[in-house]
Amino acid sequence: MADYPATPKPSYSFVENLEFKTNVFTAENGSEQFSSKWDKGRRSFSLVYKYQNADTIWDFFNAHKGKGISFTFDPHDFFPDKFSSELITCRFSDDKIGRTFDMLTYYMVSFTIQEVK
Repeated sequence: MADYPATPKPSYSFVENLEFKTNVFTAENGSEQFSSKWDKGRRSFSLVYKYQNADTIWDFFNAHKGKGISFTFDPHDFFPDKFSSELITCRFSDDKIGRTFDMLTYYMVSFTIQEVK
């Protein structure tokens, strides 16, 4: 399994999200019962790269056929003071990736990767 590129670093934002799968049943009297489907939350990371860094990531996305092939991701590579070193099995959340261009040939790439259970 390939490792997500530790370089280049995301240029603008690095957002960590946490998601749980919970069913809520509401009875006729308004009381609720909760049932968690996952033992622990699933993380995802939203990343944005600017033009000089985008080609490496674009090529990595292409090689992994969008969300078709999983890879390992270590958030410690990007923020060592916020995360301990941990290899997380991830995949791209979507099968498409986009580039934003402007008149000065500047572009950026943004996407989300998510943990695979």
